[in-house]
Amino acid sequence: SDTADPKSAGLPTVIGTEAWGRRMLSTQLGSWAQLRHDTILYVKQSYTSGTVCEFPAAYVDPYPAFYAALARFAEHGVALADVLVGAASPEVAGNVKLYFDHLRAAMVKLGDMATLQQQGKPFTAEQMAFINQIVRNNQDGVCGAPPSYSGWYADLIYDGAAAGKARTEFAPTIADVHTQPTDEGGSDVGRILHVGTGYARLLVVTVDTCTGAKAYAGVASSYYETITDHWKRLTDDEWQTTLQGSTPVPDVLWTQDFVTGAVPATK
Repeated sequence: SDTADPKSAGLPTVIGTEAWGRRMLSTQLGSWAQLRHDTILYVKQSYTSGTVCEFPAAYVDPYPAFYAALARFAEHGVALADVLVGAASPEVAGNVKLYFDHLRAAMVKLGDMATLQQQGKPFTAEQMAFINQIVRNNQDGVCGAPPSYSGWYADLIYDGAAAGKARTEFAPTIADVHTQPTDEGGSDVGRILHVGTGYARLLVVTVDTCTGAKAYAGVASSYYETITDHWKRLTDDEWQTTLQGSTPVPDVLWTQDFVTGAVPATK
């Protein structure tokens, strides 16, 4: 082309430089910008997707009986909501019923998917659409408040309000489950065994499928055990402060086989 060897074509050498090519591109795009201004109402804008998750494949733990049990539990909840109509405000009763309706519907769908997972059969397009509606960030956090989330998983979190938005406050729990007053020699130790929850963990699991091995990522709950001395019984607020501190909380010994980067206990 002329730009590849401008001198032989009787053109200035500068035409063959990258800078000249970019200058021409700038001129062409300027012309395009003016054209788009004049045709803005005739040509639809292009859009990138928002910050949402899209799952091309999904894995559901193959325990249909578990999901069936939760669906039956939800049915009892719906019946209870009907009883609450005479004992609570219509709004409260309605929210309770709506919650259990969402729970029942979600568990039925997950149960069907678990059965297919157990049988090694693919999910339907409708079931994959259900998975991709699991959660959505509403991006409405204001004045320091956390954002809310919607989706069928968010609707599984009951907070007394109507379904559709779930807040994301970190609220771990801890419970004292055993007390050791003295040691073997009879000395006062006041040791308290606590069990608690913490941050959700990222779970990556590899599953053999009909098209080969696939890795799936999701979240799993966490479990902790901790022992205090001198009759100290921890509250939820104290436990939350501990989890959010600079010192990592030790993981339970038997979880260290599947928790990457597990923090071993010091005692």
